[in-house]
Amino acid sequence: MAKNMVKSTFNSIINDIRELANTSLFINNIKRFDLNWDLTWAAMDTLEDTEYAITSYSNDDIKSDQGKEYLRIYGLFQAIFMQQDAVRNLAEGFQLQGINISEDADAAKVREVRNKYFGHHKYKREGMTTYHGISRMTVGGNYITAWTYPNFSTEEINLREAIATNREYIVKALDRIFSNMSKKKIEYIKSLEDELSEDGQGYAFEKLYSWVYGDTADRAAMTSFSLKTIRGCIDKLEQGLRERYDDISSLGDSERTIAKARYALNELDELYANNLNGVKGNFNAEILADSLSVSFEDLIDVAREINAEFKTKK
Repeated sequence: MAKNMVKSTFNSIINDIRELANTSLFINNIKRFDLNWDLTWAAMDTLEDTEYAITSYSNDDIKSDQGKEYLRIYGLFQAIFMQQDAVRNLAEGFQLQGINISEDADAAKVREVRNKYFGHHKYKREGMTTYHGISRMTVGGNYITAWTYPNFSTEEINLREAIATNREYIVKALDRIFSNMSKKKIEYIKSLEDELSEDGQGYAFEKLYSWVYGDTADRAAMTSFSLKTIRGCIDKLEQGLRERYDDISSLGDSERTIAKARYALNELDELYANNLNGVKGNFNAEILADSLSVSFEDLIDVAREINAEFKTKK
């Protein structure tokens, strides 16, 4: 079980992940990122709980009766097994690149040791069934001897080396998860920027007002397109807000502003259907267009504020 240098420690990297997971970037975007929040929190808690168990074994040098020694060893490898599963589930919960334990030969070896000697006394793999146990006289030290039938063979297991090997793997996996979470943040900010209107749909509103104040056929040429364009932008802004915030009522009057914009659009659609060449002198049409313009600008401002907020998140 080879060991390489690991930059992070378990406590430092799990704390970094918890801190990042607790930012509004992730908390307010559970639906957008399709996160399994229950799974991620269960995985993080299990990682920390099993670390307590593994560390307790490492720090306990006091000899005890043989039954308790068996409990310690079985518990140690069960904690390792659960910790490996938890780091894999943590990545799954955050919809990140999968953690495949079998890709790391050392981690897979520790897992196989657990399965053979501390998980199943009857172990079936690749169509072959083997039977396993532990040499009782070796229980109580840092090295134990495990045996396998048929064709009797033994294997010496260095418990502290197994702990160190698993620790190295877990920290490397957590480092990778944290890196991928940070990349997701960058991708999120970029996507938010892309959704902002570059010119506030000034051209579309210009054509809309030409129809509102006009009364000839040429005034209506672009009105239908303008109304559809503005509606599409409002739909996109609302979708973006709801993806980023499960409850957009926390964004001031944004929900009511969207409702006002949709009301104005629906009324203008009906007016347009009955007055294709323009509605010059129609006071109601002017009020509706002005209300739509104000609501649209308010939504753009909200989007820009959110963009600025997330760009400052570390």
